[in-house]
Amino acid sequence: MITFLNKIIQWSKSQIKQLKSGDFKIFNHKIKKLILLFFIFILILFFFPLFLIIRIISNFILIRFGLLPSRRIGHFANDVNLYLCTFKKKTFFQYDFFYPEKPICNFTLLKIYKKYLIVLPEIFILPFVLLNKIKFLGSPKHNIKLNPYAEAQDLRDRDIDDKKINYFNQKDIQLGYSFLKDLGLSRDDKFVCLLCRDEEYVKNLFKQTYDVDYRNYGDISTFRNSNIENFRLVSEYLTGLGYYVFRMGEKVSKSLSINNKRFFDYATSGKRNEFLDIFLSSHCDFFITTGSGLDILPAIFDRPIVLVSCAQVGWTRSSNKKQLTIFKHFKNKNDAKNLTLSEIFDFNLAGAKTDIFKEKQVEVIENTPEEIKEAVIDMLELMKNNFVVSEQNSYLQSKFWNLFKEKINKHGLTSMHANFFKSHIGYSFLKKNKNFLE
Repeated sequence: MITFLNKIIQWSKSQIKQLKSGDFKIFNHKIKKLILLFFIFILILFFFPLFLIIRIISNFILIRFGLLPSRRIGHFANDVNLYLCTFKKKTFFQYDFFYPEKPICNFTLLKIYKKYLIVLPEIFILPFVLLNKIKFLGSPKHNIKLNPYAEAQDLRDRDIDDKKINYFNQKDIQLGYSFLKDLGLSRDDKFVCLLCRDEEYVKNLFKQTYDVDYRNYGDISTFRNSNIENFRLVSEYLTGLGYYVFRMGEKVSKSLSINNKRFFDYATSGKRNEFLDIFLSSHCDFFITTGSGLDILPAIFDRPIVLVSCAQVGWTRSSNKKQLTIFKHFKNKNDAKNLTLSEIFDFNLAGAKTDIFKEKQVEVIENTPEEIKEAVIDMLELMKNNFVVSEQNSYLQSKFWNLFKEKINKHGLTSMHANFFKSHIGYSFLKKNKNFLE
């Protein structure tokens, strides 16, 4: 209890320090948080006897508590889905209780998960979570670990463990296809989802709440953003093949206008909603992305994914055979040469943030429209061959993954990956950038 009180005192001192250098927004945020903490403290005292009972009977009836990471859709979708797919009771009488993190990124997804979980307001669960952290009083057995792997990672071997949950009922499916029908699509028409991360993503996320790091340092992930205009060529190519293309996104910096009835800028159409975000992502023929939370949904529903302009090389999606990746170019400003895969790791840029690129004098360059189109062509070929790699492409794939394994072992990134590699690196990309693997 003394340790717990010391933590509260230290936390209070840090809050006062922030207030001294802040403005009204900080003050307003702190007051709201202080009021919440006051109520939580009262509730802790109120629930303390019940928590003692929970601890006493825990060998017979196990009650656990946990937080749903519902603030960001990638973490929310992936980690809760993994919990539902891998959950096994430790005892016959076991009950898990959750509370959602705010602001909630997608209420439709929360509603879907509530069909399978016991979700209660924060004020009823957080006191138990805090009580369970008190040394000699709590126990790890009451904690819920949603994801057995690294956060927001799904490292299952889908050829062995391919459990999927059918989250949609018949009414949901009819609603989704009714939207497509209104746009002129039949159930037999093929469509692709396209997601391009830009600066509006983080700006919109943090304007809903107060974040100290964002206020002090701004967006430290701008190197992950891309220009939607780079996707015009591939969109025109796909519509020419007979696909419909839906440009996704909750908030985007600018629209993409293509004079083709098969292209739909859903993100700026005024028709976007949280249900359709989930339905389109989970029912598309494949998904093109630059790497953002929404693209976890097609992975959950086993849809093929093309990840382009990937800037977090160390976090390359490595275990899903239905995913293909190509990388941004890391250009050394001093000699104007592109860094190799080894240099990206050895310069500590494989999982970096924006500021380190400036420090290392490295410019991050997006994939060209032609490179993006070639990656999609590679995926279409993979889909045609049931994701079996052709003999002529297997050499460069093996060379990449052998070097990649060596580097993640050296730089302590093995927890982000399984002990096998089944994903694909764009064949055209590797052939045209052979120095990348030197």
